[in-house]
Amino acid sequence: MEESFLDVEPHDAIKNKIIIVRSPRYRNEFINYQFLRKTKNLLCIGLKSEFDDLKKEIHELEFYDCKDFLEMAKIIKACKFFIGNLCFAYSIAEGLKVPRLLETSPDFPVVFPIGSNAFDFYHQNHFEKFFNKLNKL
Repeated sequence: MEESFLDVEPHDAIKNKIIIVRSPRYRNEFINYQFLRKTKNLLCIGLKSEFDDLKKEIHELEFYDCKDFLEMAKIIKACKFFIGNLCFAYSIAEGLKVPRLLETSPDFPVVFPIGSNAFDFYHQNHFEKFFNKLNKL
């Protein structure tokens, strides 16, 4: 379970970004992303509506509209690390075993990161601690 079960080539043009996807489902209401306001190198590859919602908290966030799930997987493969809640994009990150953070919902705790450089968080202080840890890689 610690080895990748997906394989894809990294994206040619989009590399070393911190990728964020935050679906409206399974959010942890105790978590906010405001501490990332001035962080550069952040890219949302979720839906435009998800980006618009996150942009309220993360001013430097950029958006990229993936043409398909293969391109999404390539971008995730090429990322510095991935941040997301329980959604399809997180499943890709888990399958590729890229460094990743999972925003875990206390109402639906059914997914757990497995492997190195993989963390879940229920509390804001853990989110910020693990973000800083992965950002130093």
